[in-house]
Amino acid sequence: MLAARFIPIFLKYHAIRYGYKSYGERTKSMTLTNIGRIELPKSMQKYVEHMEMVMYPTRKSPINGGMVAINDELVISFARTIKEADLIRAFFQELTQTHNLNVHVYSNDGR
Repeated sequence: MLAARFIPIFLKYHAIRYGYKSYGERTKSMTLTNIGRIELPKSMQKYVEHMEMVMYPTRKSPINGGMVAINDELVISFARTIKEADLIRAFFQELTQTHNLNVHVYSNDGR
């Protein structure tokens, strides 16, 4: 939203605070956070080939995800307390079908 750039930060803060107090944890199904691209010092690069950002789920947020990019690879991790994986499956289907990305999915629950 380009228009949001012109709204003073103190007004944005109050709007976000109002939204959280009004709806907060009651209406969310998951949290997804992106810590961005990690640039390692050259001396460390040969020792780190993969990194994950895991944000553990809670009772009020049963699915949580984290994103991190390192060595030209974007890693998206999900952790969940519920059995259903439909939302996660739909997320990766959207990435592969809409954006034609090469996605590798692995899991620790035998699927």
